[in-house]
Order: sequence, then C-alpha cells, then structure tokens
Amino acid sequence: MSLDDRKEPASQTPAQAVLSAWVTKRYEVMRRGRWAEERAWYEAGLFDQQKQWLEKDGVDGKKLKQIKVSDATRMPMPVTNHFSNTISTNANSLGAALPRMLAESDNQDNKNLRAAQAARNAIDAANEESGMNILNPILAKQVPLWGLGITKDTVAFDHSTDEVPDIQTPPPVAGPDGQPMEQEPQVVGTEQVPSPRLKTELPTVFEVYLPRECQDANSSDLIIERRRIEVGLAKELYPTYADQFKGEVESEESSESLAAFFHASLRALAYSTNVESEANKLNLVECWANWNVLSTDVQEAIEEEWANEPSSMYPSMSKLEAAVQFGLFATLCKNDIIEWGENPWDGDVPYTFFAWQKDVASPYPKGLSVDLLPLQKQLNKIDSLMLRGLMANATPKMVMPNTQKGPAPTGDPVDIYVYDPIGEGKVKPEFFGGHAYGSEIILKRAQIVEDFKALGYTNEVAQGEMPGSGTAFRALAYLGSKAEESRKTQRYLWEQAHELRARKIVKMARKVWTDPRKVRTAGFNNKYGAQLLEAADLEGSYQIKIDQDSSVAKTQTEKLAVIQELFQAGLADSTSVSNRVLVSNWLGIPEIDFGDNLDYAKAERDLEMCKTGVKPQSNPYSNWPIHFIVFSQYTKTEEFEESPPNIQAGVLGYTQWLQEMSQPPPAPGGPPLVHGLLPKPPAPGITTKAAKAKGSFGGAPAPHILSQVPGQTVSPGQVQAAGALEAQSVVPHDSGAN
Repeated sequence: MSLDDRKEPASQTPAQAVLSAWVTKRYEVMRRGRWAEERAWYEAGLFDQQKQWLEKDGVDGKKLKQIKVSDATRMPMPVTNHFSNTISTNANSLGAALPRMLAESDNQDNKNLRAAQAARNAIDAANEESGMNILNPILAKQVPLWGLGITKDTVAFDHSTDEVPDIQTPPPVAGPDGQPMEQEPQVVGTEQVPSPRLKTELPTVFEVYLPRECQDANSSDLIIERRRIEVGLAKELYPTYADQFKGEVESEESSESLAAFFHASLRALAYSTNVESEANKLNLVECWANWNVLSTDVQEAIEEEWANEPSSMYPSMSKLEAAVQFGLFATLCKNDIIEWGENPWDGDVPYTFFAWQKDVASPYPKGLSVDLLPLQKQLNKIDSLMLRGLMANATPKMVMPNTQKGPAPTGDPVDIYVYDPIGEGKVKPEFFGGHAYGSEIILKRAQIVEDFKALGYTNEVAQGEMPGSGTAFRALAYLGSKAEESRKTQRYLWEQAHELRARKIVKMARKVWTDPRKVRTAGFNNKYGAQLLEAADLEGSYQIKIDQDSSVAKTQTEKLAVIQELFQAGLADSTSVSNRVLVSNWLGIPEIDFGDNLDYAKAERDLEMCKTGVKPQSNPYSNWPIHFIVFSQYTKTEEFEESPPNIQAGVLGYTQWLQEMSQPPPAPGGPPLVHGLLPKPPAPGITTKAAKAKGSFGGAPAPHILSQVPGQTVSPGQVQAAGALEAQSVVPHDSGAN
C-alpha cells in the first residue's frame, strides 16, 4: 500500500477472507501455546513493582495474586528488593546512551562518501524524530527483565502537514480549426496534506507472537502483534471502517488471552484490569509474513487478485511480484482485514528484537530475571523468618505451672505481672531470655546477597568499586575487564539489534522523508553546526555498522587517559580548538581559559571574514603560528573546495602571508591585499593617509622594507606586503577595489 495514500477496501474480497482465516488460526495457535512464558514475564513484572508475596490464582493456578494477611497467616512479608536493583543496574549498563553507528562507503566515489556521511547524520535525526532517544532507557529495562525488548518503527502522519500545489486540467477549448484542444494542467491553488514522520513504539512481549519453529526472532518469517488502540485513533487511521469500530471491554473475565490480562494488570499496577480505561479501546491483530509461510490456498487466492495489479511501492513490479519477493502485511479487526498490501520496506519488518540471553530451544530469549527470581524468593523468606523470630523470640518469656492461675501477660514492654505467693504449691514464675535465631541464618542471607551480585553482574569490580581485598591497580584493572567480559554476549546482542534497527530507519527515511530534516553535523575543526538533510542525500552505496562497545559507559578518567595517549603518540593535536573544547567539556569546567585561547578565537573570526571576501584586520601582537594552523587546516576541507574561486584565492593568499609572518624576520605592516579579499572598511575618521602616517605594525615603516634586497635581508613575501601597503596609501580606491 502507498504510505501517503492508504485506502482500505470497502468489503472483504475472496483473497482477504482466506488470508483473514489463515491469520486468525495462526494467532490462536501461537497465543495458546506460551502461557508458561507469559506467567514468568508477569511474575517478573510484579517483582519489579515490589509485589513479591504472591500465590496462585485462577483456573489451574495460571494467574497470580498477592497473599492476603489474615489470622491464619500472621507471617510478616518484608521485601528487600535486590531483584529490581539488579535489573536496573544491568539496564543502566546497556541503555546509558544509544550506541554510535558508522556508515562506511563501499568505495572512494565522492557520491557514496557523501551518502555515507548523510546516513550517519540521518540515524541521529531519525532517533530524535521517532522518539527513540526517550524510549531507549525503557527498552534497556525490558531486555534483562523479560529477556526480550521490541521496537516497532513505523510512519506516522499525525504531527505536521505539507503544502502542495493543487494541479487541475481545464476543460478543452476550441482550437483554430474549431476542433476541441486539450489544455495544459494548471496550478489553481494549494492544499495541505499530512507530512510523514518516523515513529518508534515499544510493544511488549505480551503483545508480539513468534512461531515456535523460528530460530531467532529477528529472522522469523512470521510475526503477529495483538494491540489495543483507542477507537478514535482507529477511526482516523482506517476511516472506511469507522462505523464498525466499537469499544471492546476487556476485563479479567472477558479477556481473550492470559497475555492480555497480564499486560493490562501490570499497566494498572493492580492484580486485575481497569475496566473503565479499557472500555473505549478495540483489538487489532497485525501480521507480517513472508510469501513462503502462507498456505497454498492463501497464495492461490492472492495470486488471482494481485496478478495484474501494479505495485504502488515498487513501480517496476506488480503487486504479486512484490509480495512474492518481499512478503506482505495485513491488519485485522474482528476477523475482517482493514488494511493489507505488499511489504513496503524491501523485505524488512518494522519490528526489531533485542535479546538478553538466547534460548537454545525457544524463540523467546531468557531474561536475567530467570536467575534472580529464585534468589529473591529465598531472601524474602529468610527476612520473614528473621523478622518473625525477632518479634516472637527476642523478648523475654515467662514460665509458670498450668495449675496456677494468674493474669495473662499483655505483651507490653513495661508489663507488670502480679502473682499470689501465699499458699502451698505456689511458685514464682520464671523468666528466660529469648533467642531470635542463630548465626546460620545470617550466613545464609549473606550468601544469597553474594549470589545476587555474582549472577547479576553487580559485584564491586563490575561497578567500578575497589573490592575489600584489592590493593594492586593492575589486578583491579584485570578483574574489571574480566567482569565486563562476562557480559560481552549480552552487549553484543544489544548492539547487534541496534545496528539492524539503524539500517531499517535509514531505509525508511529514504522512502518517506519528503521534507528536509535539520541535522547536527560536525564540520571544520569538528565544530558542530546544522544542515538540511534530504532523502536524496541518502542514495548511495554504503554499509551501516555499529561502533563496537560504544554503548559501554566510559568514566571521565578513562576518556582523559585515552586523549592523553593520543596526544603523546602524536595522533591528536593538543593545540586543536576542538580538542580543547572536548577536554574542557569532559572535565566539566568549560569556563577554563586555555593558553592562547584569544589567539585561536581571533584566528577563527579572521577566517569567517575571509569566507565573506573581506580582509581581516591584523594585530601586531598576534601569535602568527596559531593563525597559520587555523587557516591552513581550513584549506584542506570540502567547504574550502566548494567556495568560489575568488574566495579560495583570497584565503590561500592570506594563508601564505601568515606562513611568512610565522617565520623571522617579522614583517611590518598588515597583511597583503591578496586577490579575492576586499580591504576592511576603515573606521570613521580614519583615512589611508592617517594609516600611512601611523606606520606599519611591527615598528619599521613600509619604505624601509622596500629599500632592502628581496631574498637576502627580507623575504619576497614581506616586500610584496610592503609594496601593497604602499600602493594602498598612495592610490585612492573604494571598498569594491581589489
């Protein structure tokens, strides 16, 4: 289907009816066969919400509910939430920032090099536009919690509009021979049409279904998603079926699947669904399938209907050819297909799956919660026993004969017990100090906490802390690297999925970005600026790859150590303006005044003037080598190569003069009036005669230079500069002369 002109059929065709029945059947089979995983995900979600004292509920005990405190169960139920803390720590390790992507050109062709640079910028712009920058921490939390995080990248038409011309063809008019003559199309006005944008969603594991036979979620040939959306949104997306859309109440009793109940329960922070909030929603089933996974009767029905229908997404192919090569999608509501078509993304699907630990037999990966849940349950039980022991046994107890009647102790800390000592056989009640628990239970609890650290990658070394027995820095560094190595597979899976998603969003941007996007890009000297990026800029031959381990959070010390090694090895320039800014940002003290900072700033201002064709005002106290570095580096950039010839000549002439000024003897006077640069207009009241009377900067007047021998006592460049200055002071000219 076309992305900007989607129209749904008014009634079900034979092919739609057959496809709908096939999707519905596959969905029923897939959802009924995974209640074990769904309850495990539900239990992990409840534990993360600190609801950890649970008991079985519902038919066959498939649901869970909180244990209620009663007279029969006077057990304390404390929660020391090591589970949630460990999950969050690992989520922080993954999702501290989006991994960096690289785009490598397949060759040195200039077009491909520019396209690769545009692709790198497009990934950042797409993440900002789609909201992925905000959603990434949530995704990073889902991965260790449930073992599987999912992104769904789609195209939305809900935030902006484009103004396009309204072109109409006027009716024919009579020609010279009296015959009707067709007229050319004319623009009669403009109209507002929706502007597409990329949008990222995070469907949960409860909503997405995979076939059991697939080996990896990202290579599955069939994906089905059950989602609930507002009725108003459904009417906006599918206006043809607006009259059919009605809210479907989904309560604990009417829920069609356990997954729907579990998901709604977690969102409501309760053990049952919120009926009122769910009353104005309806269920949609979305299916993305390869052609070869469809049954024979479905393929034959679609072949008959799509054989001669052109594809709106692939102009050189028919709809059937596109479906056979790239697959198809369909959206169902109450067993009716409300949208369908060939896969518009060249065979890619909108879903990207982020795994924590692959399961060798199941398509659903295993989360860190699988290992932590038993430990958290043990810890809660031990804490409960310890607390009950303190409450029951730690206070002193009283022993007395059962034949001797007396008031029962009240349990008050200052309770006074009165007894009658007069009479035969009466004895004084005896007291003994209670003992809550022994050392064994304390050791067991400590062992469980250590197991949490070991299984959850939260020991001291993994968190950058000095272990109690660690003294040698070299040993600590080795242990830290080994700790990160134990999580290497998880990081590889995380970054691999991000790389796969980056390729998808670049492909989407090429297809749907009708308006230029403003992107933040590094320019000359790595100074950041903004430029407009269009979809056409992404056309080229390049490969998108992940910057390995770029998702690892680096400390300030590690960053500074790297830059120091680069400086010492000569691989980075310690005098570079961008490197100075980078170091100051890392240190968190941007207000620091580095040495020669004013000279660098002055050189940058002079360069900006030269770009406009105006000669800068020289200063006799300038550090000329710094000015030369700034200008000479600029002459190697693409910006310089793309500038007009007169500007290039002016910048080169000025750079040459700076090179001569950087060498002794110093040249008096200002820079030469090189070709391509206009002299800076003098300040009001200052004339060229006054400038001549003032003399040149550096002490010696211009005639003194002209009276010397070029190449022996002075350099040829100095003589040229002095001659140009002399000519300016004698020959009058306006600001437009060279």
